[in-house]
Amino acid sequence: MIASTFTLAEQLFTPEQLREDLDFLVSKIVEEYYNPWFKVDEDVFWNLVAEKRAQLDHHMTWSEFYKGDK
Repeated sequence: MIASTFTLAEQLFTPEQLREDLDFLVSKIVEEYYNPWFKVDEDVFWNLVAEKRAQLDHHMTWSEFYKGDK
């Protein structure tokens, strides 16, 4: 299990794959959370999503994607 987790963390994903993951996460927050705007302003949230999408212009590892490393 540790080896497979390490491999996943080091695998490079395409910008398209990363955008799909981001879109999935965003959709779950918006659709599933009872009140997603309780702790964060909706405009701030969408601005952060747009900023993150703009960063997804090159291949990244899983850890770079989730940590926000560039």
